[in-house]
Amino acid sequence: EDRGGMRTDNGHLLAAAPDLLAALEALPPILEAAESNASGNPEWSWVSPRINAARAAVAKAKGDA
Repeated sequence: EDRGGMRTDNGHLLAAAPDLLAALEALPPILEAAESNASGNPEWSWVSPRINAARAAVAKAKGDA
């Protein structure tokens, strides 16, 4: 449904959810390497919060949060 240019249905998101979850679940080795490389480097201080957000999103999607 379209309300003044704002989409109000989430069918497209729901249809993509399994693929999105699978993609996020495949990332831990990459994320852990990035987190390890970024450790202690202030230029990479933004990495850990985003990794934690991704982990939290996966846990929430799986009902573990």
